[in-house]
Amino acid sequence: MPTVRTSREFQGNGPISLVALSKLEQRSFPVSVRDLIAIRTKTIQSRTSAGDVDADVTFAFASSGGWTASVSVHDNGTITGDSFVLDLTLNGIPNNAGTRFTGELHTDETTQQSKNGIDPNIRAHFDQITSLHVKLQATPDVESVISDIGLFLVTAGTIAFLTAPGKVQAGPCTNPDQPDCVQFTKVQGGGPSDPSGDPTAGGTIGRA
Repeated sequence: MPTVRTSREFQGNGPISLVALSKLEQRSFPVSVRDLIAIRTKTIQSRTSAGDVDADVTFAFASSGGWTASVSVHDNGTITGDSFVLDLTLNGIPNNAGTRFTGELHTDETTQQSKNGIDPNIRAHFDQITSLHVKLQATPDVESVISDIGLFLVTAGTIAFLTAPGKVQAGPCTNPDQPDCVQFTKVQGGGPSDPSGDPTAGGTIGRA
């Protein structure tokens, strides 16, 4: 025979209180025990994508108003990560019922998140809920892209500078951030030979 005790999963070492249960589910008290026992559940699963980001969604809710949502979000990018906003809204309820997940992902990274709660709108409109609206927004980490490209250009420029024909001179930096900063200067064309050899190869820079 169905009972309040068997209608839900209860945890903890305290007795089952109908007053506390009604307060949790935002029901007016006194409450009908039959209403507390007659619990139905629905589960909606969905998958969506935005840019490099994929999201798998599971949204379960009950006629008591309780709900739980879990998502698995993966970034398929290979250059930079993304930040995401994932909105879940139940269709068929006058007042929006649902939740939002947010986060930041590195390339080829997966995050798993979950939330739960009690919403009296779900209980009041349980039979009218037909589907779940899933909206995913993904924004690339532009600062990371700029930083990566800048590092590549600087590195490439340094390699081209040191390997181009001509003579390289070393001296103190014009506006040094550190007291031991050294600046290399490319001198085009020939010039008197340096008996000590190339100052960029095996030379020692002394300090005053």
